[in-house]
Amino acid sequence: MWYQGMEKTEIHRLAVAEFAEPEYALFNAYVRLREQGLRGRAFAELEVFITQALGWPLGQRAAFVDRLLMFLHVNHGYHDVTPTPLNVRLLLPTLTEWIGAEPLNPVPRRWRAVVAGGDNDETLDDLRAAIALDAAETIARHRLIDIHHEAVDFSIHELPNGWGYCCDPERDLVRLEEAETVIGQLPPSKLRDSHAREAAYLRSVVTAYIRFSSLKAEGTFRDWAPGQGLVLERRWSGPYFYQ
Repeated sequence: MWYQGMEKTEIHRLAVAEFAEPEYALFNAYVRLREQGLRGRAFAELEVFITQALGWPLGQRAAFVDRLLMFLHVNHGYHDVTPTPLNVRLLLPTLTEWIGAEPLNPVPRRWRAVVAGGDNDETLDDLRAAIALDAAETIARHRLIDIHHEAVDFSIHELPNGWGYCCDPERDLVRLEEAETVIGQLPPSKLRDSHAREAAYLRSVVTAYIRFSSLKAEGTFRDWAPGQGLVLERRWSGPYFYQ
């Protein structure tokens, strides 16, 4: 999964302050050690914390998972705070158990999609289920929109370089249709406006590429697009982190 977000040290310090209770002492130690760059010692503390937390009742585990993921959501958290061992051994099993115990609760559905990540049927189905369960569920809506927009953005990312379309433009139109429907369900906000602008740009590129392909024109889409009043944006640059 790719991430862009705040600096490591900032999110680590915020997490240390947020999870200061005695029951989270081992998790707190893990975060502090990661901030210091002591990865081996940090994961030793995390291992003990996971073992301890797995012994908690579901309600206590669910409360920790919900609090941690909401903290990261609000603070645009860095992925070191939820490394793979924590996700696989504690967060995802707890969320799946929580869904089984409370099938009408949208929260564990939404968080399972966020933790599992990816662009796959399971993640998309969890987001759609959370939205169906709660008309006011905005986090799942924003994540569903982001997944579709990121996928279409990947499809078109080589076009400004004179290369071809990476995926299926007709499938991408289906993605954009769902994204646009969900955008229309959001309350007014700057973020909704940003989503709408992004959807409009992506749709303009995809529909133009379909038209270009149907014409069997000479040259590249990059050369053809300006004559149609379309400016292709170069976006794929800057730092990314991979977990």
